[in-house]
Amino acid sequence: MVYSFTPIIVVLFSYLILKEKSSLIQLLIVLASIVGVVLYFNPFYQQERTDFFTIGIIIVIFGVIANALATIIGRDINSSKQIPPLLVTSISKTIGSIILLIVALIIENLPKISLKSLLIILWLSIVNTAFAFTLWNKVMQKLKAVELIMINNSMLAQLQF
Repeated sequence: MVYSFTPIIVVLFSYLILKEKSSLIQLLIVLASIVGVVLYFNPFYQQERTDFFTIGIIIVIFGVIANALATIIGRDINSSKQIPPLLVTSISKTIGSIILLIVALIIENLPKISLKSLLIILWLSIVNTAFAFTLWNKVMQKLKAVELIMINNSMLAQLQF
């Protein structure tokens, strides 16, 4: 639920960093989405709070800020239209993949990959990542940051179904 507050930070950052002003309608939609999330998840019921809960909330708050900054940086890079979306995707995913591979190899052993697993990895790499993020970077050229984060934020509802 805490991740659903990302649009508020994006509205603020997009105004301060990108100089993109949100319309009244956009601000009302952000507010409505926040109210909807709070009503849906109803955080006001009593539950035991532990140290792990507090640590988790702090970690998620850092994640929210990182997610908001990623949206702002992505919008800034893509809005100039100087770098094609495919190149933006290729560079960002290559850097992220290399870092993830290095960390994974340090933490875990090299797995045995079957043909089925290899085909799944290829599908996820090409369709679910490369194609999807190239489209997303193309969309980032057109839409304002607040519009982007509202689409991104709708994933919460999509995951519930």
